[in-house]
Amino acid sequence: MKIDPLALIGANLRDQVENYLDQLPPLMMWGDFIFQLDTMAYKQLTTQESWNWAAQSRFGRADRLQYTGKKRPTIKFDCEIYAHLVNQTILTMVLKKQGVVNEVVVNPITALRLQANSKIPQMLVTGAGEVKGFWVMTDMSRTIDEFKLNSEAKHQNVALTLQHYGARLEQDQAVPDTVSLGFTTKGSKIKSAWAEMKSFIEEHS
Repeated sequence: MKIDPLALIGANLRDQVENYLDQLPPLMMWGDFIFQLDTMAYKQLTTQESWNWAAQSRFGRADRLQYTGKKRPTIKFDCEIYAHLVNQTILTMVLKKQGVVNEVVVNPITALRLQANSKIPQMLVTGAGEVKGFWVMTDMSRTIDEFKLNSEAKHQNVALTLQHYGARLEQDQAVPDTVSLGFTTKGSKIKSAWAEMKSFIEEHS
């Protein structure tokens, strides 16, 4: 029996890519930007909600409180970017092909900045596909704490805040409850391949 080493290497590479993809589910998507390991993953997520109560002073008595409305909720992301994990080769191409990444941007910061500069609220979708409405970015800061020999960033900490704009952009706009982010698990791939093979056998038997 002859063994083709190149074929083995190729098969092993495909298995590694598939296994890596299975470990890279999208965490959240804001507009066209998807938070995940090979773009920018968050290590902490803080949601803040608040309610406005106006105080009316009363002589010799405690203030009277009057509810005036609810503030727009905010989500604060504490993220990290590891330069060696921002994949620009085969994994990025596979992710694009699967629809997980719509556009390849080498620097995740640039992608977020361009989207914020568009001045258009973007839809926020969780990794499970739940639509959270439209959100805007109000601030973003980054700290580079590790550098490469050429002074480029090796590791970055990024903090950004999104604020809720509304359930929809226009009054009569139809917004779905869930959206598919295009991520396919290994189990789903196997199930789909089995169904296709079974259909092929039945068709040609």
